[in-house]
Amino acid sequence: LKKGTMGRLDVRLCEAVNLPDIQTFGKISPYAVLYMEGHRDDSVKSATRDTTTNPTWSDLFKMEVPTSVTKGCSICTHKLIVEFWNSNVISDNQIGTVVIDLSELKEADVDEKWFTIKCDGTESLADGKQPKVRMRCAAQDFGINDGKMALHLQNSFDAEASMGSMNSSANSFAPG
Repeated sequence: LKKGTMGRLDVRLCEAVNLPDIQTFGKISPYAVLYMEGHRDDSVKSATRDTTTNPTWSDLFKMEVPTSVTKGCSICTHKLIVEFWNSNVISDNQIGTVVIDLSELKEADVDEKWFTIKCDGTESLADGKQPKVRMRCAAQDFGINDGKMALHLQNSFDAEASMGSMNSSANSFAPG
């Protein structure tokens, strides 16, 4: 077991839906902060989207990931933390958090999913709509190696970037 190897995680933040409007006046202006569990000092921040509870982004983050190498595969036992915040003039307020386990990612595969955002009080939402975020994660130089080439991974991210932001109706993933 070789420790200390660095892999790279490519994360595309696509959109969030049903964020709770915690703003007293007007609507929230959300942004996201992403970091590896235990490494908050190395966080990255998305763009802020003004006055919306259903923000869209096309932000791509390339993050270094500490990994361990075993049986020819570089495995990550860390978790990606994604915090959602409301931008305010005086002080920002946290909206919610997603914790993503990276141990099941396949190397050179793009994994696109909807994740439920854990927010205070969301279990009592009157309309039953849970806050969720759609993200694409791709393991570079770590993950379960099934023989796919990294070129496939890069092409997937490049194609999506050239199309611009995808709208929800055009993809097969539903926020349900």
